Amino acid sequence: MTGQSKILSSGLVSMETLLGWKWSGKVPERVSSLNSSMMSTSLLVKEINVSEMWKLDFLRIQDTSEQKTKELYEVLVEHFFEDWQNNFFALKGLQVASRKLKAEKLYKEYGEVFKEGERDCIVEEIPEEEIASSCHYLPHRHVVKENNATKIRLVFNASSRQMGSPSLNDCDGNRLSFIELIPSIIARFCLHKFGITADIRNLYLQFSLHKKDRDFLRFLGHGEDEKLKNYRHHKVIFGISCSPFLLSSNIRYHLERKFDEARQGNRRYLEEIIRQGILSFYVDSCLTSIKTESALKQFIEVATEIIV
Repeated sequence: MTGQSKILSSGLVSMETLLGWKWSGKVPERVSSLNSSMMSTSLLVKEINVSEMWKLDFLRIQDTSEQKTKELYEVLVEHFFEDWQNNFFALKGLQVASRKLKAEKLYKEYGEVFKEGERDCIVEEIPEEEIASSCHYLPHRHVVKENNATKIRLVFNASSRQMGSPSLNDCDGNRLSFIELIPSIIARFCLHKFGITADIRNLYLQFSLHKKDRDFLRFLGHGEDEKLKNYRHHKVIFGISCSPFLLSSNIRYHLERKFDEARQGNRRYLEEIIRQGILSFYVDSCLTSIKTESALKQFIEVATEIIV
């Protein structure tokens, strides 16, 4: 302000400023002017903490180290959800087994085991486009049995794990124990004159796995050219903690269904034999006793018909 001011006839007050003359006051309704100008000034007021005024983003200054940390964090989050490589133990086990097989001159027979498994639909080689899916690899070793038709058998270890990580058996929620069934089964075996012991041949290979579960029973093997191959199981395998339960529950389910059919057909003798079979199975083994020789023959005939 310069201090100079004038009162106009219209009632407005004109004051001189460094930017020019400024008018203030109420404008009469009938007063008009061809030459007029108006300046409007607005100010946004916001409460802010003093500490925020010193932040770099408030001053429009970007911290490059903070930006890089944020980018690395985003990459880490994306990588966290990627499928992990968990075939370390399977690969190491295969390398050890291969050296032993070559030393024992059994490497060719070892390859035949994989061919036989694929031919019988027990295992399959995984297609290239499915290898990257979520999975779990089982380490394995070979066992040599000189007196068997199949000289080499593969034994899979579902309890192997890395330090600080669970194994496949640790992740299995089934913890049923069948040991408590043994005393009662042995007691019934000693009850009568004729004892019966039997088992179901290759029972583990008669139950197929659900397709979505097969990738968690993968394993590594070598082809004819010693090229590394990825396989997965189609059947329930020995060594998984839930396998005994899966087999026992399936056998019991089929026996109970046959029991209901016998009851509906009023076949009393079948009911007794099937009920005895339900109480006598321990996983894939049957252990019981019979009073008479005629009842023994009947039990064998009925059990063979039902199971086979």
